Amino acid sequence: MDSPLTSLTMPINRCDLVLKVARPSRTRDIILDIETLGDVAESVVLSIGAASIDVIDGRYEVYSTFYSVLPFAEQFSLGRVSTPDTMKKFWPTVTDRRASEVFIDSAQTPFECREVLTSLSEWILQVAGEEAIVHGCGPSFDNAIIRNLCDNLKMPLPWKFRNEGCLRTALRSVAGVERIKSKIPHHALEDAIAEAQTLCLIQHSLGPNPPVRFITI
Repeated sequence: MDSPLTSLTMPINRCDLVLKVARPSRTRDIILDIETLGDVAESVVLSIGAASIDVIDGRYEVYSTFYSVLPFAEQFSLGRVSTPDTMKKFWPTVTDRRASEVFIDSAQTPFECREVLTSLSEWILQVAGEEAIVHGCGPSFDNAIIRNLCDNLKMPLPWKFRNEGCLRTALRSVAGVERIKSKIPHHALEDAIAEAQTLCLIQHSLGPNPPVRFITI
């Protein structure tokens, strides 16, 4: 094995110090997952989780991870929103304390949204390069909401707009592959890891000479 899984987790680490990985991954693929207060592009983002994929001992594996909470108060001041269904129907069903504590973390984080997104950009560049491909779980959620938040802050998107993928599309394209369950459902980092493992499973199911690639080397 070339390198153990490495991670950047904030606010445990300083926001302006991105963990140095042993080397860039051999793929350009990143899985992004977010937890929010709504299901529209302008929703408040509570946390961001991401996982990169690499080829380790001939197999696709999770290589490096990123996780941070974001301050919800700052986002409300920017005009971002919560939606009734998410607040009244979704979050009350989240029973795992490790997932629901994101509200406390979001209220207490010392970092601003701009700092978090800058660190995310630096991490993506380090592990996957300038042509990183960022996969969300649906075309109108993870990537779209982060894009909208970047627009709010007048910041560049951490990836090129043309370099996006969708895990749901990949799952529908391959028969017989079941989605791997998250160890802590609705925790952005654990969800991102499970989704990255699912994408690896999809690519492996296509064999050594696949007709299509969902992971880019």
